Amino acid sequence: MFKPKKLHNDKRGQVLQDFVLGIGIFLITVAFVGLFIPNMFAPFAVTDSGDSIKVERMSDTLIHNYLQDTQSDRDKTTLDKEATIAFFALSDETNNNVNDDWYDELRYDQNDDIEEVLGAQEFDDVQVEITNPDGTTASLQYYTEVNGNTEDITLSTGEIDTERGITTIDRIVYIDGSPYRMTIRLR
Repeated sequence: MFKPKKLHNDKRGQVLQDFVLGIGIFLITVAFVGLFIPNMFAPFAVTDSGDSIKVERMSDTLIHNYLQDTQSDRDKTTLDKEATIAFFALSDETNNNVNDDWYDELRYDQNDDIEEVLGAQEFDDVQVEITNPDGTTASLQYYTEVNGNTEDITLSTGEIDTERGITTIDRIVYIDGSPYRMTIRLR
């Protein structure tokens, strides 16, 4: 009859415990590699660089063609205050205090919407926002001929649905010598 050997007389060591420990370490290593290897290659994933080029072009078009202060001795990112107010006031369809001379400040057809002005395609959504250095949306004061008061215009136009990917560009611009951040978002 077969007699089992006692554990303390066994010269093979703790086979079961060694096996469980080895398999456990192996499975943890495989899980770790499986989780982190895909993230190592993420920076090399193919992205749509066409949107970044498009939003860069929109930024240049807006600043240099439509809002740039051509009388300023500063750099080319100084915006004309009246043209900036006209752009944001006329693109806000809820603004009822429109000065007639704003149409003279525009450097594009007043019937075009913001997407057409910036060269976006019909299915693109565009948002333009100018913020203060502290991150709050900037506003400029203007005199309105409609009621003879000084009012504020918020420097933000367009809406973006944030459920899809958004391409963003930020530019530092100057209005009356004060620095602002212009952000253009494209979806």
